[in-house]
Amino acid sequence: MRTISIVSALLFILVASGCAEQTVGSYNTPPQATITLPAPDSMIDDNTITFAGQVEDDQDSSDELQIRWYDNRNPDTPLFEGRADSLGTTQFTTQGLATGSHIITLQVVDTAGATDEAFIELTVLTEPPLVT
Repeated sequence: MRTISIVSALLFILVASGCAEQTVGSYNTPPQATITLPAPDSMIDDNTITFAGQVEDDQDSSDELQIRWYDNRNPDTPLFEGRADSLGTTQFTTQGLATGSHIITLQVVDTAGATDEAFIELTVLTEPPLVT
């Protein structure tokens, strides 16, 4: 009997000391954002402008991603906030951007808080004077 208990104790020590603690983790890659409309360096002479973009993420579905569009002239207030559709498309229309140069940023945030940004520069032209 004593031999069995010594063998059991040795096996326990060998098994316990041979098992290293392991941690299972996951790696989150950041999402990706691309602006598709309007074209970079566009000259806009219309009061209504449509912006469109494409977002994607390896870990989250597109409709889980948070979307924000910003104008550098008012960076604290997004021009648009929302979610992409199931295909990763984001689109909105705005009116009344001030005349002059603007840098428009599309920001995407995944469920783990990782972000990506894309930007374009565009110029809003002055309306020509009206002659009567």
